Amino acid sequence: MRNAGAYRGKERGIALMIALFLTVFLFVLGLTLLYFLDQDSRFGLEMQRSQQAQSMAQAGIFYARSQELSYGPDCIGTTPLIYWSDSAQTQGFLIWKEAGDPNKNIHARGLIYATDQKILGQRELAAPLSPIAGIHLPSLMNIFVWDVDL
Repeated sequence: MRNAGAYRGKERGIALMIALFLTVFLFVLGLTLLYFLDQDSRFGLEMQRSQQAQSMAQAGIFYARSQELSYGPDCIGTTPLIYWSDSAQTQGFLIWKEAGDPNKNIHARGLIYATDQKILGQRELAAPLSPIAGIHLPSLMNIFVWDVDL
């Protein structure tokens, strides 16, 4: 009889160890899940900022082309000029032309800033030579654009 009671006490100790092991295992599993969810959300936010920067760069290309149509190919210089799309100056684009001939490629860099002026995202696009005079207006909207590695 005495032996049976001692055996039951050992079983209770094993059950406690298994419960502690499972608790620690689930805790580590939960932390791992939170880590991967955080990484996924950061990646999504980075992709969103990259897309915003690309849209701003495309807007810069179209703005530069409209300026050229209105004021001629010499209106865009080789010095980058920034244009803000909002009053808080968190989104904007830089536009400039390559040095040399005024009919060189136009570059536009879309910029996404934090409120403390830290760059959150940027994307640079370039477009080929200025449209040739004499081409009718609808074909001017078909501008070839390519990414420039930053």
